[in-house]
Amino acid sequence: MRLSPAFHNHGFIILLVFTFMVWLFAPAMNFEFVNWDDPEHLLNNPMVRTLTFKNIRAVFSSTVVGTYIPLTLLSLMIEYHLFGEQPFVFHLTNIILHALVTALIFCLARLMGAGALASAVAAVLFGAHPMRVESVAWVTERKDVLYALFYVMALLWYVRYTQQDGQGRHFLATVLCGFLSLLAKPMALSLPFVLVLYDWWARRPLSRRLVMEKIFLLAVFFPVVWLTFRAQARLPEPAFGEGALLLLYTFTFYIRKFFAPFFLTPVYPVPRPVSVLTPDYALSLVFFFSFVLIVWKNRHNRWLVFAVFFYMASIFFLFKNDTVVKCIVTDRFMYLPSFGACLGLGVWVEGMWGRMRRPGRRVLAAGLFLILTLLVVKNRQQQQVWSSSLALWDYVIRHNSGSAVAFNNRGALYGQRGDFARALDDLNQALRLRPDYREAYNNRAIVFARAGHTDLALADYGTVLRLYPEYAETYYNRGVLFFRQREFARAQADLTRAVQLNRFYDKAYNSRGMVYDVLGEDDLALDDFNRAVQLNPRGAEAYFNRGNFFVKRSQFFCAIKDFDRALDLDPFYSQAYWNKSVACFGLNDYPQALELAR
Repeated sequence: MRLSPAFHNHGFIILLVFTFMVWLFAPAMNFEFVNWDDPEHLLNNPMVRTLTFKNIRAVFSSTVVGTYIPLTLLSLMIEYHLFGEQPFVFHLTNIILHALVTALIFCLARLMGAGALASAVAAVLFGAHPMRVESVAWVTERKDVLYALFYVMALLWYVRYTQQDGQGRHFLATVLCGFLSLLAKPMALSLPFVLVLYDWWARRPLSRRLVMEKIFLLAVFFPVVWLTFRAQARLPEPAFGEGALLLLYTFTFYIRKFFAPFFLTPVYPVPRPVSVLTPDYALSLVFFFSFVLIVWKNRHNRWLVFAVFFYMASIFFLFKNDTVVKCIVTDRFMYLPSFGACLGLGVWVEGMWGRMRRPGRRVLAAGLFLILTLLVVKNRQQQQVWSSSLALWDYVIRHNSGSAVAFNNRGALYGQRGDFARALDDLNQALRLRPDYREAYNNRAIVFARAGHTDLALADYGTVLRLYPEYAETYYNRGVLFFRQREFARAQADLTRAVQLNRFYDKAYNSRGMVYDVLGEDDLALDDFNRAVQLNPRGAEAYFNRGNFFVKRSQFFCAIKDFDRALDLDPFYSQAYWNKSVACFGLNDYPQALELAR
């Protein structure tokens, strides 16, 4: 088989693949953060906002939204320390990581014995597929691209280990990369099973050494995986028949979406009722048995069998048999598991190319170019869904009107913008869809409070705390409301409870400092302001409030320093200019005071 000379230059192909991926996802560099998990992982996560040894220890000893991802949080922490809240930087990093994963996919395919054409097709199909968008264009999904990077590196080292007479350093590199992948996302738990699959594919004979390798990997992985399992453990709710149908649905869902990515959405509705008479489940049954039949008839095709079992081994613990979780299927779960299918299709294309003469190859090349064009167009269209929070939730609601998450998050966004009527419409709809939705009650209470309906706000806060008595955010919000109502004792009690539940809650420390300031508890107030600044050195409000504290005590030099820091962080903080003017006046610096007051 003769190919273009460029295909013999692997370095050129790797550079081309990397550059193409950066170009393809370049629009995402201009996207905003979204109000779906980005606040929990980054924007409102005090562990991430300060690069200190204490916070690094905290990152490695806690979970976020029930998931243990310390390496991912550490990467976000470093970026925040260097660049602050600049979405461009975080999106750019995601894109570069994805481009690196895609380039390494090419290297892995070549090392496994696939030809240059097969490897290039596999890499481009993997990188450009529209199902990749969610993992790349969403800052929170840094964990996908980061875990995949180390996962593929682990596979590369393992392939070299098996091909070079079992050199120990290659196996140790496999373990190290696998462990780093697991610290980025627990989904890397599948690595030992994928390595067993590769042993079969490479025809490694069963031996004591082979078994001990996998036992050692599982022993290394288990403590990390247990942290996430313990945080997310739940009991499945459906009966056996319903559970089996849900498993078949999730198993076939990703395969169908991979081959027909015509409609993609961040939140997919669960088909109801869970019954064989429901078209989605009936189709899943037909598709599953057809899929099994095709694989069985082609069971001697090792590339096909590898592709199928790679998918199953790398995604098996994300197959859902209950509807307790918010999303039983989602595009991002298919990020790395699609590698096997991409590799299998690449090998198939290369085989077709080798059997064709020049006219047929032209037709095949034209077909591949058309498919790539369609993938690029669909990919770019799907990226726009993630351009902003409003774009995201408008899209989800347009295609899934039963999504309580979408109505809640869009309602919260409208509330932040002061559009209270739309906010209440959305939040009421979220609560109709999910009557025990604590975030929706909490967000509706915030809207009521901002609109001046204090009694309704307090009623919703009370509902949240009856349902979830350890929800720190509601204690904080209610404490702030009590402070505005000048009920200082109740404000202090709620804010204290908030910091007891979340010792990293910088906003609660800042607000409690204001309460202590009003009550004349100088030492306690200063301690809380210092704690707030320590937890979030980029929080302008805490510096501003501490500056006000110093002004009241005639400590004008300290006040000016804090006001300057607040203005460095937020140059449009008009009240900080005025209060700095007051501090300058206290130092008899009248020209500066007059200049700032203008």
